Parts: sequence; C-alpha cells; structure tokens
Amino acid sequence: VPAPTKTYTLCGTPLYLAPEVILNRGHNGGADHWCLGVMIYEMLTGGNPFYNHDMDQVQLFTAIVKAQFEIPSSVSPVSNLLIHAFLQRNPSRRIGSLAKGEDDILEHPFFATIDFDKLRRKKIEPPMKPKIRNPLDTSNFDDWSHLQDKRKTKYPKLSENEQSIFADF
Repeated sequence: VPAPTKTYTLCGTPLYLAPEVILNRGHNGGADHWCLGVMIYEMLTGGNPFYNHDMDQVQLFTAIVKAQFEIPSSVSPVSNLLIHAFLQRNPSRRIGSLAKGEDDILEHPFFATIDFDKLRRKKIEPPMKPKIRNPLDTSNFDDWSHLQDKRKTKYPKLSENEQSIFADF
C-alpha cells in the first residue's frame, strides 16, 4: 500500500491555516509553505495578511480561502513577489510545490544573501547571541508580570460566608 501523500487533520492557528486545510481537501508540505508566507508577511509588516480587528472567524476563513490580501507599498518588490508566491490559493502553484520543490524557495532572490550550505553546516555567525545564565533563564523574553492572572480576577476566591453555603455539599 503506497504511503498517503496528504493528511486531513485540522491542526493549527486560524490565522495561519492554508485554504486547503480550511476546506478539508487534504494537505501536505504546501500548507507549511503557506504558513511561512504568512509569517514573512507578518515579520515585514507587523500585521496578518488576512485578518483585521473587526473580523470574526468565518470572515477570516473566507478571506484566507479567497486569498484576499494586500501588501503595503513599503514592502520591497522582491519581498512582495515571495509573499505572493507563498500565498497562492492553489497549493500546486505555491512556491515549494513546483518542479524544483523547496529549492525554488532557497533560490528565490529574497534569500540571495544567505549561503544555505554554510547555514546547514552552522558556519554562519548569528547576528545576536543571547546571554543565558542557566536552562531556566527567561531574561531574554519580555516581562509580562504586569498582566493580571485572569483566573484570579474572573473567579475570585469565595468569602467565608459564600464558602459556608457549600459546607455540606
């Protein structure tokens, strides 16, 4: 029995789901390439290509399935081409799913300054090396301690009087 080439599982963050996942048509690595396109868009623009603040999930999924998005003029032409190549509605036309497979991605002009052979051999110095004191060191992450624990504010502890109601429960 030949191995299946697609899966039909629904797994992922709604903002990153590829059209074929939403439509339950079966998906393969092309769905990952779609996600990479969404992530590159977000890294370059600070926003999601399909979502705006007054959308519900149905509207989001409709925009994704129709591949409706706009790229700000501040995005370079090379970046624009790469994003459009990743966010192709038809997975068989998506970069990474074409004749040369993932080599098409690596050879795209967007990545022209990256020597992938050196990268694979770990011969490229990272632009920043975080200082880590121990395996549990979180000092390189943003501090979110100023946020309240919603569980405590939504469900505050019961007073003694309120707790007494459940004494024989």
